[in-house]
Amino acid sequence: MAFKVRFAEERTGFVDYDTGDAYDFLDGGVLSITYAAKKSKWTEYHPPGTWVRVAAEPHHAPGQTGYGSG
Repeated sequence: MAFKVRFAEERTGFVDYDTGDAYDFLDGGVLSITYAAKKSKWTEYHPPGTWVRVAAEPHHAPGQTGYGSG
């Protein structure tokens, strides 16, 4: 697990993401999740109220992959 997100509709816990994926917090509280290039790179945007919490490993900062750079 590189980071995980708890979504408001997810009753069973967190959704796990890979080390190559990245998350970021955008203006207005929008959460962006960019999937790794090896998985056909794309970005999802989640408005406030649809996500509750992001939990990341210490080296996985917002806007970066878990490899240390975005």
